[in-house]
Amino acid sequence: MRTLGACGLSARLVGMAKKSRAPKKSQKAQKAQKTQKQQKNRIDDTENTPVQGAAAGVYPISTGEAELVPDGYHADGWLLLINGVQSSHVIVGEPRQLDFEYMRWIAAVVSSHVEEHLDAAKLRITHLGGGACSMARYFADLYPTSRNTVVELDAKLAEYVRAWFDIPKAPRVKIRVGEAGAVTATFAPASRDVLIRDVFAGDTTPEALTTVEFTRTVAESLAPGGLYILN
Repeated sequence: MRTLGACGLSARLVGMAKKSRAPKKSQKAQKAQKTQKQQKNRIDDTENTPVQGAAAGVYPISTGEAELVPDGYHADGWLLLINGVQSSHVIVGEPRQLDFEYMRWIAAVVSSHVEEHLDAAKLRITHLGGGACSMARYFADLYPTSRNTVVELDAKLAEYVRAWFDIPKAPRVKIRVGEAGAVTATFAPASRDVLIRDVFAGDTTPEALTTVEFTRTVAESLAPGGLYILN
């Protein structure tokens, strides 16, 4: 496994019951359970969220609030802030336009690595940390047959970005709601070609995603020749 830090791009190798019969539920309880299940499915299956277009404003999300601001330079350019901190930049209709410098570095490193070590026609890319899915949009456009999985903690934010932006539908870009560490622990061995960690709580990476144990879990999930890159 090759590991790269996007900030500074310093490279390093990482060593790597028998059940009793339940009482019959009332009609009201059954209806409530059905509604709860439908709500859960709606959140987890965000690719079915209708695209309504972006609109400037402050929006309540599961982890606080998201603010969508026109970037002032592009007709369809938007800056997404999460709890006051810049998170993502998107230009609708231009998925390969990355305005954040660190994202351009990530794109360059991944593209170089894919060219030398991986099959571009069968890429499986996982993005820990979603935001506006800028990197997933980029790679889905650059590698049309790739499969991008975005892990996003905030369910409401995942719904919003599907509605605001031109994010390809699953399986090209699938948004999976959950905590990055817990979701990574469920990955099958050798099931990812590229894994990008870009997770922040405010302006800090959660400590649980910086440990040797977590990095070993990532290593196990990567296929031979796989790349782990982190911001």
